[in-house]
Amino acid sequence: MREESIIVPKEFCRQPFYSNGDTIEISDQYFSLESIWNDQYFYHDIHYTVKTSSSQIRKPWVTPNIIGKMALDQWKKEGLPTLQQLFSHRDRKGARPLMIKYLAVYLQMMHWSNGEPIKCLHHIEEQIQSLSFAPLNVTERVSFILTTPDHHHSFTALSQLFNESVKKIAIHHFKK
Repeated sequence: MREESIIVPKEFCRQPFYSNGDTIEISDQYFSLESIWNDQYFYHDIHYTVKTSSSQIRKPWVTPNIIGKMALDQWKKEGLPTLQQLFSHRDRKGARPLMIKYLAVYLQMMHWSNGEPIKCLHHIEEQIQSLSFAPLNVTERVSFILTTPDHHHSFTALSQLFNESVKKIAIHHFKK
């Protein structure tokens, strides 16, 4: 197993995820999506961007038909109930890291379900809008969540986005 610390590429330096100069650990070892989603934002996308010549990179976007289900299962199993509890106790500080995590999962789900990695977070709202299965007003809703991830309205918007997108992705893949 080879592990190294890398500086997050500028394409992925966007708040609330990463700032310029942040580092992450990447490894050639296999990790489950769930464990990666728990530890780092956009791990596979960054790994792919940095190590494009490596054949050891796992590319979840090559199996887009299962990504939506995995992301939704993770959201329903952990994200939704935990965030509901945090927001019911008005714990915005506790909800913030989970909201950021699940926003990252949502963005990956949208891109990976389209068969491609995320290449850049700048203008991600417009990138998602161009997908054939994007929900209505996705640009405005993602932009709102990015700027206020610790608000209850952001939680409501993210929950709606997950539900709407998974349905549209399923229809999109069914038509193929």
